[in-house]
Amino acid sequence: MHDRSTMFYNPLKKEWVQSIRINHPLAARSRSHHADADFLKSGEWTHETMTEWLRADSMDNGKYLRAQLYNFDAIAYESLLIGFHQILHGPHNGIGEKSGLPKLTEQYLSTSRDGFHWHRPERTPFIAARREYGSWEYGYVESSAGMCLIVGDELWIYYSAYAGDPNRITSDWRTSGTYANGAVGLAKLRRDGFVSMRPTFPGCFLWTRPLRFDGSRLFVNAETAGSCLSVQVTDSGGKAIPGLSHEDCLGFTGNSTCAEVKWKDRDLSGLGNEKIRLRFRLDRGDLFAFWITNSPEGKSGGYTAAGGPGLSGGRDD
Repeated sequence: MHDRSTMFYNPLKKEWVQSIRINHPLAARSRSHHADADFLKSGEWTHETMTEWLRADSMDNGKYLRAQLYNFDAIAYESLLIGFHQILHGPHNGIGEKSGLPKLTEQYLSTSRDGFHWHRPERTPFIAARREYGSWEYGYVESSAGMCLIVGDELWIYYSAYAGDPNRITSDWRTSGTYANGAVGLAKLRRDGFVSMRPTFPGCFLWTRPLRFDGSRLFVNAETAGSCLSVQVTDSGGKAIPGLSHEDCLGFTGNSTCAEVKWKDRDLSGLGNEKIRLRFRLDRGDLFAFWITNSPEGKSGGYTAAGGPGLSGGRDD
C-alpha cells in the first residue's frame, strides 16, 4: 500500500470502502478497491482480494505529464455518492525537488449510484490550483475528510493546498520546499449547487425519466431570475394527469434552496408506483435540484454528507 490510501463509508451498500493506491504498469498512480460491512475486515486485504478499480483516462489532460489518479475519496449526499478525484498533472518529483514548488494536483467531481461505478461527464477542475508564485494554493490541492458540510443554504468544502518554498532545494522530502507552507482553505457553494439546468431561450421544457417515489409533495432548489417555474405531471407516455397540468400549477418565482411547488386542487398522493414523469417549464434562471417527500418542511430524507449545524443521524429527516 502506498501513501494517500484512504477509506470512506458507502451507506448505499452499508459497507466500508478502502481506496487503495497502487502503481499500475500503464496508468501509474491508480486505485484498487476492497470493501466489507465490518470496518476492521475492510482493512484485511491482499493483492489477490482487492479489485483493480479507478485510474485517470484519456479525457484527463495532464499538463506536465500523463495525468494520474493521485487520490480518491467519496461521501454520500442526498440520493447518491459524490466522488472527489485528485488528479496529478505533474511534474515529476525531481523537478519539484529542484524548484522547491509543489506538484500540480486538482480536485474533480464524479457521482455514483452504487459506490463502485463512477460517472465523470465534466473534466473541469472543481477546485483548481493557482499556479502563481506566492499563491497559498500553488499545488497539491487535496480534499479533507468528509469532503463537505451542509451549513444552512450552503455547502462548506474544506481542502488543503501548498505554496512551496523555492528557498528550500533538497531531495530530502522531510525538508524539501515542495511540501512547505501548507494551508487549509474553505470553499462555499449553494446547497445542491454543483450543476444546474438553465433554459437557453424562453419557454424551455425539461422532462424527467419515468419516476417511482414515496411522498406527496414536490420541492425544488431554483433561482428563477424573475420568471415562473411550473411543473406538469404526466404518465409515462407524456399525457398530463388531470389536476396536475401546467395550467393547474401555482408555480414558483424566486430564489430558494427549498421551495414547494403546488397545484390548485391536487398533490402527488397515490402516484408513487405509477411511473410518472415531471415536465418543468422555465423561461430564465437555474433549476438545481428537485425531490419528492411527505415532509411539509421539505426534508428530503437523503444523506447529509459530513453533516452540519442542526443535522444529526446522517439523513435529512
